[in-house]
Amino acid sequence: MSVTAWLQHISSNGLQRIKRNPEVFEDVLMDLSSADDDEPLITDFSELTPKQLCVLKEITSDIGLSHERLSIWDIDSLELLKSIYPDIYERLKPELYTIVIDEKECEYLDLGDTWSFVDSLFRFGTPMEPSTIRSNLNGYHRINIFSGKPINPSDRWPIRYQEVYEVQEMSQLLASIDESEIQCRFEEALRTQSPVYRYGWHQESYPQLLEFCKIVQLFYRKAASKGFGIVNAIG
Repeated sequence: MSVTAWLQHISSNGLQRIKRNPEVFEDVLMDLSSADDDEPLITDFSELTPKQLCVLKEITSDIGLSHERLSIWDIDSLELLKSIYPDIYERLKPELYTIVIDEKECEYLDLGDTWSFVDSLFRFGTPMEPSTIRSNLNGYHRINIFSGKPINPSDRWPIRYQEVYEVQEMSQLLASIDESEIQCRFEEALRTQSPVYRYGWHQESYPQLLEFCKIVQLFYRKAASKGFGIVNAIG
């Protein structure tokens, strides 16, 4: 089974929530749709099922506020939470509407099985501890995009979060790596084929890898400009 990895923006309010209550992320925040998703928004309340409408009325006293703001997916996710974890739902119910709205401008990035190549390239092929964001090697920045504090330290492969100030620092570091340096790092990986670079580095894979590197740089730049943190996971 292949290992994949993803990155997700999270609002500063969301960061505070998961610090107080780690289960909020996996039970709520992880499943919400973002503004850039294609999930249909609520436009006609008469089309909601009785259960969906019940959830909506429970999380807000004015359902009109959710018009073209919340998606059907959001309501379905909260309905599922209510069904599977009713105690968590009841505890969070007073702030569920605010939680959803706070994360609406956040984005999600699935790197698939390309993550290891992007990760290795930004780390310049050297291992880094999860708590280490950056270091230098022979004049090159080593950047650990999968660094961060674990949301649940007891997990074998924990989901990690990066604070707002850490995302801003990461964004600046990533922006300092231009296309010529990406190519230089790629050629080093191609030449050495070091195990730490993973396996399967081939010249023809460069265009795709370059594109993913640019996507990651843009993802961090957007997060930094909006004052978001970032959550990441490998699994």
